[in-house]
Amino acid sequence: MLYKEKQFKLLFIRSIHIDKLFYIISFFSSNTFNKTINRYCYKMLKFYKIGLIAFNCMLEKI
Repeated sequence: MLYKEKQFKLLFIRSIHIDKLFYIISFFSSNTFNKTINRYCYKMLKFYKIGLIAFNCMLEKI
């Protein structure tokens, strides 16, 4: 169980770093086209984080 928790935490930390990366990209991009891409990226990140939490719950049940 401890190993699974460590793996999950590493994945979650990586997702936070990805989030910061997209925030920096959105900060420097001012075009409307870039803004729509960034909105899509934010949505994908939210789903990715929800997926990680769901995956962790699934691992706990096994």
